[in-house]
Amino acid sequence: MSKYTNARSVLGPLSLRERLLLVFSVEPAGASGSYVEPGTDWDVEGALDELRRTFPDLDGLVAGKRVLDYGCGDGYQSVALRLAGAEVMGVDIERKRIRHARELAGKHGLDIEFATVTRGDFDVAVSQNAFEHMPDPEASLAEIFEILKPGGKLLLCFGPPWYAPYGSHMYFFTRLPWVNLLFPERVVMRIRSLYRADGLQSYAPELNRMSIRRFEQVVRRSPFELSWRRYRCSWGLHWLARVPILRELLINRVEAVLQKPWLL
Repeated sequence: MSKYTNARSVLGPLSLRERLLLVFSVEPAGASGSYVEPGTDWDVEGALDELRRTFPDLDGLVAGKRVLDYGCGDGYQSVALRLAGAEVMGVDIERKRIRHARELAGKHGLDIEFATVTRGDFDVAVSQNAFEHMPDPEASLAEIFEILKPGGKLLLCFGPPWYAPYGSHMYFFTRLPWVNLLFPERVVMRIRSLYRADGLQSYAPELNRMSIRRFEQVVRRSPFELSWRRYRCSWGLHWLARVPILRELLINRVEAVLQKPWLL
């Protein structure tokens, strides 16, 4: 059965835009639920690779420190941080992921606290690839600020932001860039339903449409001090990202260190 025949059997009549998006989509293998089990590409050994590339002094920052893994997902990063010598608490709003994280820590014989609510005080907080998914990023930053000790740091990195080539996060079914800009939301969600059987009909609540401009505004309005920031661009086009109208379209990853002032 072709993907067009399959789509018509599931969705009924297809609009011209829906048929066009299908042209750039992979063959549906059957829709899965919203929670996707970690695959063979997930492993504890490589869980900190990206963080270490972004923050070369990561191991020195976390060893012997209380570290909050904010948006810990399935727990691989939390376990890796514990193995790096940190005392770790992992927090995530998805209970299924918290359950998996606890099982993973148990398999490694590690005592790591996982919860859906943040509590305690910490020297360092880490948030990787979660900021664009937070329902209320302003409130999340305020929460992290409160639990950090004076001088504590938040290591923040996420991407792609909303206007980046794959800011829609729909790469599990199409590699067409800027899908969220080229097609109406309803079209994208209908085609998405062939691959994810979670009933989602809008980008929210999975995506908060975090743009570069909004990120800068959120940080500026927060009580944090911005210690360091770097933007990475798609396809190495950093020179083009200097053009104001193009920066939102080309910046693919945001990396920053936010610090809680020593004196408040």
